[in-house]
Amino acid sequence: MLLRMVEIENYRGLERLELELDEATVLIGENNVGKTSVLEALESCLSRATGRRGRPFHDYDHRRPDAERELPDGHELRITLTFHEEAPDEWDEEVAQAMGDVLQFDDADRRWLIVRTTDRYDATTRTFATSVTFLNIDGADLRPAAPDRQAASLRRFAPVFYLPAARGADDFRSGGPFWSPFLRDPELPQATREQLEAELRALNEKVIEAAPALEPVRERLEHARQLVDLGNEDTASLEPIPGRVPELLRRTEVRLSSAAGASLPLDRHGGGTQNVAVLRLFEAYLDSMLTADYAAAATPILALEEPEAHLHPAAVRSAWGVLDDMPGQRIVATHSGDLLSRAPLDALRRMARTDGVTKVYRLGPDTLTEDERRKVDFHIRRARGELLFARTWLLVEGETEFWLFRGAAEVLGLDLERVGIVEYAQVQPLPIAKVADDLGIAWYAVADGDDSGRGYRDTLVPQLGGRAEGDCITVLPYEDTEHLMCEEGFGDVYERSLSPQRRQNVAVPVGAPGYWLAVSNAIEKKLPLVVEAVDVMRRGDTAVPPTVRGILETMERLAEA
Repeated sequence: MLLRMVEIENYRGLERLELELDEATVLIGENNVGKTSVLEALESCLSRATGRRGRPFHDYDHRRPDAERELPDGHELRITLTFHEEAPDEWDEEVAQAMGDVLQFDDADRRWLIVRTTDRYDATTRTFATSVTFLNIDGADLRPAAPDRQAASLRRFAPVFYLPAARGADDFRSGGPFWSPFLRDPELPQATREQLEAELRALNEKVIEAAPALEPVRERLEHARQLVDLGNEDTASLEPIPGRVPELLRRTEVRLSSAAGASLPLDRHGGGTQNVAVLRLFEAYLDSMLTADYAAAATPILALEEPEAHLHPAAVRSAWGVLDDMPGQRIVATHSGDLLSRAPLDALRRMARTDGVTKVYRLGPDTLTEDERRKVDFHIRRARGELLFARTWLLVEGETEFWLFRGAAEVLGLDLERVGIVEYAQVQPLPIAKVADDLGIAWYAVADGDDSGRGYRDTLVPQLGGRAEGDCITVLPYEDTEHLMCEEGFGDVYERSLSPQRRQNVAVPVGAPGYWLAVSNAIEKKLPLVVEAVDVMRRGDTAVPPTVRGILETMERLAEA
């Protein structure tokens, strides 16, 4: 029973958000776009604690466009969750029996369940009231016979378990939120319990005997028992180890071997070790909870925030395998390109805020051909997953252009941290532009002025979709990058590189039209020369080529838009 759609209205910084979910969904985006809000909204509606507390929201969960102004009467925070089958009779019959008349059928005979949690403000009484309603497929309110019971059943079939970014070993120690299922009073036979507790008493006596410094303490306790009637001759005692099984269990702690060989409590290990252990303990917690407290047909929703925290990049890539092993539906918020290198491209949801409104972008199912998908998957997602966090992409033909534009940006002092430079020679620029458009990433392509470059330009023009060509594509006024560098101030760098044999290929006289093109065509090893040219720029001997400067300034504007 998978959650297919989340609609959030007036919740924290989200005025309105629609988010489609898969069995595994990965949320990315800059800080403050609402990734955490999505996870916590789900927890507020479907966690086990929701049914035990009167109101799952805080007053400040209501979106306030003006922080100084009182909420208007009737202001509503709404979270609408849509579950539906992909094929008829996909859901377990236990779900059908428990949910009863709130289940709806579409024309394909698939079951749907739509539930809305509303938190409404009454300005007269200055109070908030939370309600849960079930809707039909058209969005109209249903009037089920037992809505409270059905809401409770839904939380048993689709419970949310939230593992926040601010987590650590404390979550899995006595009193921690994820440790209690393991520390319940075990259902032991009375004889077994009595035998264990007798052995604990005997062990305590041995520990006390081994510590003679404690004997005066026991004597003073005996004196106290003589002065005050404590009701039992054995009341005065010392217990280095809890004498009852439930108390002993509550003091259980996780210990791991350290590099030095000693076994240390989990909270004494580094952040990376703690995070890996917590992920695995969270998995064990889920198994325990689902077995003991939830319906057999339950599909848990795991809301996981920054599972990559404190991990080495290699461990981050492995972490996706851990997440993939967890039961149920997974919704992961991450800032890690290494994690994205393992997550499916279709699972990606990019959240971006424009003019105060957060939108969600995803790759369309028919955007790429199978061949394009394979190339994009290999050259972008697996090789450079961090590109998916950029606001805009500069599409360049190859490695030479990559180092030129990156180096020139440093020389100019331009902040291009939010710009991803993508080489397209092995992929072609069109698939990259299509992915960028679907994900809401602005793109700008640079092509050589030769026949190949003009061919790249021709493939991109149909993708403009009404945008001006000059806002998205530049065809260099030169045959290639080397020709540009020679014409715009760096000819001496390229001339010096020519061997006598190569220089013989330059048939055009120095200073004549076509001379620099002839020099650039005679060059054998191009990449080292652009690196040398960038070093010349850094020394300040020659300015950044005007064409390169103009493209980089355009990229900076796009990143700020």
